Amino acid sequence: MKAAFLKCAVEAPGLVGDVPRILAAVAAASVETRAPVMVHTNAAARTAFAALETLTAAGVDPARIVVAHMGDTNDMEYLREIAASGAWLGLDRFGIEHFNPIADRIRTLLALLDEGFGNRVHLSHDASCFVDFFTGNLAFASERPSYLLVTRTVVPELLAPARRSPTSTR
Repeated sequence: MKAAFLKCAVEAPGLVGDVPRILAAVAAASVETRAPVMVHTNAAARTAFAALETLTAAGVDPARIVVAHMGDTNDMEYLREIAASGAWLGLDRFGIEHFNPIADRIRTLLALLDEGFGNRVHLSHDASCFVDFFTGNLAFASERPSYLLVTRTVVPELLAPARRSPTSTR
């Protein structure tokens, strides 16, 4: 058996506790098996930098890394730098308005596409049938991402004639 991908996380506190050991194990497994890595990051804390530096220093090809939750930010400088590293931008969590409203996510995605980063975008909704941290948390009371949100809302917005610019490479 071989994993389809390996998952790890670098949250707001950064490389603390067992996180460096976990990243080292994930990196070693990825290098040995060539399984891609998806790393959960915290956009506000810009933890993608620490995650990428650690994984690539251990030999993981950045083209085999998806940096999850990059869609939680509209900081184009941050997004460009991660995309330029060769890693994939995980533009996910569409529908979780608490982290970033869908209209802002779409504007940022369109800007990335217009700048030629479409080949570095990993688009998803990050929906699930149950999210434990939503339960009892008022900030997430109305959050219920749909499995069809990207298909029914995001893609039509991206394809809308008013969204397309004459010089767009989309």
